[in-house]
Amino acid sequence: ILAHGEEAAAAWLDTARKLVAHDRESGHAFIAGSRRAEEASEQVLPWTEQAATFTRWAGSARAVEAFMHELPAAYDMLGHAGEQRWAELGLRWCERHLDSGRAYFAIPVAELSGRQGIAGIEQLLDCAEELYHSRHLMLVTYLQGALRVRNLLGAQAVTPWAMRGSDIMQSGRARGEAYFRLES
Repeated sequence: ILAHGEEAAAAWLDTARKLVAHDRESGHAFIAGSRRAEEASEQVLPWTEQAATFTRWAGSARAVEAFMHELPAAYDMLGHAGEQRWAELGLRWCERHLDSGRAYFAIPVAELSGRQGIAGIEQLLDCAEELYHSRHLMLVTYLQGALRVRNLLGAQAVTPWAMRGSDIMQSGRARGEAYFRLES
């Protein structure tokens, strides 16, 4: 980290201190993942600032761990601008529902993007945004199933599938969750 200058090192140390004070496990995940993140990004400040955002939520250790684990892959597959957008989308879901944000960051970037870069991620999340605003459906509820539907039937099939699942969820939570897990 010091190779990037004193300003970057000070920001990194400050973020590590804040994360450890906020939640010891969050700080450990940040520190442990920093070497790989720095190697992949060849910089420090952008992802350090992104990681600092997790101090806004209680119990964010699993989300920080997932974020730091997938961060190098996000840089490798999406580039710097794509990583920025990937993180922005995930942090938006953390703000709404921390477990949804954790689920988002836990999906390998290659699988989440459908090998279409950031456009594949945005396409998948367009449906999520619509369902969140219209039916208050959280991303964690259907993300795994949506990935399978997209892989099997294409991106155009995700929205109708998710809308049907949302309708089933209205009639019974257990049935809706089973639908989204593709158990029937």
